[in-house]
Amino acid sequence: MSFGYDLERQRRYFPTAERRERTLRGAILLDRTRGELRVTNDAGSDFRMDMTGRPGHAQYGIADFPGRWDNFGYGCAACMPNEYSAEGVLVLQPGDIITSLYPKVLDEPIRLTFEGGYVTSIEGGKKATQFQNLLTSYGSPESFGLSHFGWGTHEDTEYTGPGDIGHYHHNKIGSLLYSLGMNFGHGLGGSDAGYSGGGASTRIAPNHTHFCMFDCDVYVVGQKEIEGGNLSIEAGGIA
Repeated sequence: MSFGYDLERQRRYFPTAERRERTLRGAILLDRTRGELRVTNDAGSDFRMDMTGRPGHAQYGIADFPGRWDNFGYGCAACMPNEYSAEGVLVLQPGDIITSLYPKVLDEPIRLTFEGGYVTSIEGGKKATQFQNLLTSYGSPESFGLSHFGWGTHEDTEYTGPGDIGHYHHNKIGSLLYSLGMNFGHGLGGSDAGYSGGGASTRIAPNHTHFCMFDCDVYVVGQKEIEGGNLSIEAGGIA
């Protein structure tokens, strides 16, 4: 086993029973509804995807169920939406994160347009061009396809320097994590697997490219469960 964090971060990220319970609430919400997800923000995002037939997934840093996998110290609820369902626009803002770019934290907006499950347009300035070039460099149309979506539930992650960003962008409570590219092989998931796995996902690609947004609203089958980055109790918020 490799933790990948220094001792101070191991202590801060360490799993808790309370975080496990909240994260499972978020995964169970997704698993129970298994329908349309919608994301909006004040910058003009209006984005929809569908997870019909796909389970909710939880990571809370503990492999406490036969067959489940996890990452130490994580806290997030997620799903693998149907590969061809993503439609609409996401407008990333300064402060949002694309982990494969440098610097990783954006200093200008990027507008992503999705059609039929794929990014079809990347608009903006220098960062948008860098992102377009990165995805094109993989040489596969599947590199532009949505692979997973979810939100953070970890209340004690912070960004103070480069060593924090991997954990922070993936788990910060109320943040939204997306990936483009590979989603195949994460496990079937569902309640029988301890809410670990993405179901019968099919996208095979040479990349798995994360980006993260903050301060968004999320609707789960029409019900607002995240408002301005604040989680409802059902989504895993702190009571």
